[in-house]
Amino acid sequence: MNNILNWGKWLVLLFFCSFSGCNEPAAPIVSILAEFESAKTVGEINNPEIDEASGLIASRNFAGKLWVHNDSGDKNRLFLINANASYQGSIYLNGVTNRDWEDIAISRFPDNENYLFVADIGDNEASYNNEYYIYKFKEPKSQPVANNDQYINDIQTIKFKYSDGSRDAETLLIDHDTKDLYIVTKRENRIRLYRLAAPQATNTTNTAEFVTELPIGGQLNGVPTGATAGDISPDNTEIIIKSYFQIFYWKLQKGENILKALSRKYDKLLPYSPEPQGEGICLDNQNLGYFTIGESGESKNIVNLYYYKRK
Repeated sequence: MNNILNWGKWLVLLFFCSFSGCNEPAAPIVSILAEFESAKTVGEINNPEIDEASGLIASRNFAGKLWVHNDSGDKNRLFLINANASYQGSIYLNGVTNRDWEDIAISRFPDNENYLFVADIGDNEASYNNEYYIYKFKEPKSQPVANNDQYINDIQTIKFKYSDGSRDAETLLIDHDTKDLYIVTKRENRIRLYRLAAPQATNTTNTAEFVTELPIGGQLNGVPTGATAGDISPDNTEIIIKSYFQIFYWKLQKGENILKALSRKYDKLLPYSPEPQGEGICLDNQNLGYFTIGESGESKNIVNLYYYKRK
């Protein structure tokens, strides 16, 4: 009897489908959120001149290497280190001053060149009269080595102001699809996101338009809890933004772009072992994990490079 009833159910379903097409409502597509292991110390910075590391990004031309730079007061240079924190060499940006370099980004462009973007966007006292700079240049194809510095001459300067007055910021992101640049501020109770739409002009002042607030910010014991660095994965599907205390993670959902993702609440917090003045973060090129780095500062703490491996 049960078999007959089951066959009857299938016949009714078949009859119904012949007219309706059995178009069941599509299940919502939910992106799987990444899981990462706790911090692993992969090495100690062995160049004492890397003492206020503020920006960190994975090289595209040199496998397993990272670019890092200091913030205000240093020379106009980037250091290349390997994934064990060992110093490899330096490049200098001719004609450029490090007023307050705070972050660095990289992306591949249609000319098949990888371009680095160094963001001179720090402004602790909001005293720079709403005048900020991002320096764009091709990533070198020959690796710099210690005691043989390279000098970069072909540098495009993206000068900009904010649409609503001076801001202090330490985070630069690039949308790898559109090449829009995003700047995330640091000191507001709800930090602000600004966009420099591509292509950015290099012969006039651009305006960074306010687009949204992020649910990050405020202060903890007098220390700003806003963004200090960030990165977008090479495949443009994951966003990470860090403060001194936390790392925030977004996974793009079906139909989302970078702006839509950042216009909603982050998906989760990632593992983070806070460092002294921890300001640098980047994903590796294989999207297998992320690195963080801090500053030694006046206390002359040892600067370690940390890695958080994807599970």
